[in-house]
Amino acid sequence: MSDIPDDIRATAESLVDPVVCSCNYDRATAIIAEALMAERENCAKIAEGMPWQIDVSPDHVRGLKGSDVAAAIRSPDNAAGKQ
Repeated sequence: MSDIPDDIRATAESLVDPVVCSCNYDRATAIIAEALMAERENCAKIAEGMPWQIDVSPDHVRGLKGSDVAAAIRSPDNAAGKQ
């Protein structure tokens, strides 16, 4: 599981009951982590294709590229609670 970001690994481990999955704990954790990573990537791909614009004030519009949003989604540094 070395390619799995720490935030994904921690979430997956929190979802696996080590007593119930004692013989397959690592495999169960890996399966959940892979599913979380796939969902994160799906979200990032959706963001990449969207034309983003955010209104900052009535006379100023700041543009935001979908690729910037996608990079933020893919980054473990932007995981919940780290902002």
